[in-house]
Amino acid sequence: KTMKTNPLMIYSRLLEAKTIFNKKLLDSLVSVNIKKNLFNRFLSETKGIININEEIIELDKLEGEFISSLQIIYSLVLRMRGLFILQCLVSKKPYSNKLFRKELETVVGKRDAKKVYEIYYEVKTGKRSFQKLKISVAESLLNYLKKRVTKGG
Repeated sequence: KTMKTNPLMIYSRLLEAKTIFNKKLLDSLVSVNIKKNLFNRFLSETKGIININEEIIELDKLEGEFISSLQIIYSLVLRMRGLFILQCLVSKKPYSNKLFRKELETVVGKRDAKKVYEIYYEVKTGKRSFQKLKISVAESLLNYLKKRVTKGG
């Protein structure tokens, strides 16, 4: 049931799964045809998150040139990662962090991508980040996300 209603969270794991027992079940789960319309809820929620992040970035611009809340970066990267996984699922390609990080580099460049991913990971793991990130980098992430959501993933 989850495969048909919310495949984003489970399908990529199934593609990478190694069979210990019941290969037939794993094969049947992986053979489910993934259609983009299954991701409409995720895309709709992402549009709402984009609007919230956009407002916060605009407020940060009033304060200076750096992002004041690094949770924005976490939010943007999390949504970008979700869209990247969606793209992998639809094209039946395996997802990897390495590939996602390469994608991130195409958006903000290698140096900023490293910093963005470090911030994402620090926020994700509950560590306090002391890094500074320019608003322009967050805007690049936001604009990329907007384009991807408009295309439907």
